[in-house]
Amino acid sequence: GTDVWASSVIAGANAWRPGAGVPDVYFPNMPSSGQYSLWGLSIAGPSDSAVAMVRAVVVPPGGRLQFKHYYAFEEGRDGGVVEYSVDNGPWQDAAPLYLAGASYGAVLASDSGNPLGGRSAFTGFSGHYVSTQYDLSSLEGSRIRVRFRVASDSSTGYEGWFIDDVQIYNCDIAGDFQLTTSAVTVAEATPQIKLTVTRTGGLAGGAVLSYGTNDGTGTATAGLDY
Repeated sequence: GTDVWASSVIAGANAWRPGAGVPDVYFPNMPSSGQYSLWGLSIAGPSDSAVAMVRAVVVPPGGRLQFKHYYAFEEGRDGGVVEYSVDNGPWQDAAPLYLAGASYGAVLASDSGNPLGGRSAFTGFSGHYVSTQYDLSSLEGSRIRVRFRVASDSSTGYEGWFIDDVQIYNCDIAGDFQLTTSAVTVAEATPQIKLTVTRTGGLAGGAVLSYGTNDGTGTATAGLDY
């Protein structure tokens, strides 16, 4: 269903443009993929509003948050931040969890009337869709919600913030593998050998063991002797 995100007003006007879905926060203009994106307009007037996940999700081992976004804000005066809530607790800035991709561009002016004044934010112009990733591994097992918050001052408005392809996923798939030995010497009389692979961490699933041979005598035949 479409009831994944919902907008709320913290102060002033709601920057999140109505469109499709229930609630109607999915906008058909400028998605990175598919039909819709989330769009927070940079309003020409003091405003502070957010679009947040309706339901909490449990952070898996090695969890990551990743999304794609395009933004156009009055640089240093209007902008957007990413925040998260653990177990319905207070909202916290996700900046300390930043891992890769586009990061906050500057600190918003504290004398402009912007409710986010004095905080670092995405501001200025990205020019195109960019990706940002946060490391959620420190929150493993917690139930979290994520929100995207846009705030502006009383002056110039711009396109704002388009957000798409939001994912919370696991990056610790493989784990660590250890082999009982890295080399085995066999002879014609050796009927079979046994290698043990030990796995630490990661997710359930099979492992593929690749091997090579070094036949010093030149008498071993692939598919017959090994």
